[in-house]
Amino acid sequence: MRKWSMVVLGVALLGLYGARDAVEAHVVIGDFNDDGKVDFLDFFLFADAFGGSDTAYDLEPDGAVDFMDFFIFADNFGATAAPETRIVFESNRDGDFEIYAIEADGTEAVRLTSDPAVDLFPDWSPNGTKVVFESNRDGNIEVYVARADGTNPLRLTNDPGQDRFPAWSPDGTKIVFESNRDGNFEVYAMEADGANLVNLSNNSADDRFPAWSPDGTKIAFASDRDDNFEIYSMDADGANPTNLSNDPKRDSMPAWSPDGTKIAFETERDGLPEVYIMDADGGNPTNLTNHAERDGDPVWSPDGTKIAFHTKRDGNWEIYVVDADGANPTNLSNHEDTDTGPGW
Repeated sequence: MRKWSMVVLGVALLGLYGARDAVEAHVVIGDFNDDGKVDFLDFFLFADAFGGSDTAYDLEPDGAVDFMDFFIFADNFGATAAPETRIVFESNRDGDFEIYAIEADGTEAVRLTSDPAVDLFPDWSPNGTKVVFESNRDGNIEVYVARADGTNPLRLTNDPGQDRFPAWSPDGTKIVFESNRDGNFEVYAMEADGANLVNLSNNSADDRFPAWSPDGTKIAFASDRDDNFEIYSMDADGANPTNLSNDPKRDSMPAWSPDGTKIAFETERDGLPEVYIMDADGGNPTNLTNHAERDGDPVWSPDGTKIAFHTKRDGNWEIYVVDADGANPTNLSNHEDTDTGPGW
């Protein structure tokens, strides 16, 4: 994935900056070292070409630049990264819950965070350069963001309440999350740096598990404002909340398909939790997983062809993936400890 991202970045820069093609092509495609670093001279030439200062970034003692530092530097000049194709998830396989990433075929599991606190519910930024998650590393549950490799974690919220289940807006400029800072769980949105916090749902019921539509115009969430948890949709500014699922059993954890036409969600309407899919207006609910054990917390692949979810069908919680029609269920994480909360 990283090698592919480098090529995409190089092509983007070639297209964006025309007259400086020689510098961009040399830096981005020609001189990434095997260890994922950029030689200082190449980085300096790139920075100088655009009037940037290399001193603002983290040069290594050996005179090289970390891949992520260079990538973020280039992104500041308008180049865009390819979305992450790996699945990010939470696991206690190393003794406490940390954030991990795994390839879409289940290979190369990598731990991203390393903290004695609990890190949960990760979500990639749309351009693949960052990951947002919740953590209690400062004494209560807050929203954090880190680079895609887990370095440089930054706390975005700071409140005695619980700030949980963060998710990025499609353009990467905002983060939506749930919080009980006002006494009950509400859906909040903030800028990607934590500024300009706004209560969107503003209801006496619990409103939870928000997810942005791919066009950025709507937010799906779960609410018990009709006496049991249902899937709702509202405008991105909180207006026009609408009950989509309308079933007497608990529905939660909504996830939009990349084309915006479908919503996957977790439901107990068949007894134990299952993953269902419905049309974006709530029509045609269909049981996707249809298994005797617990399945939940679905998330779509970037191309919309697959859905990842967590399940206890193998006796412990694992990350599975299925085709968008429910075919070919496959255990990706395949580990004896708990693997849950996938993000894609």
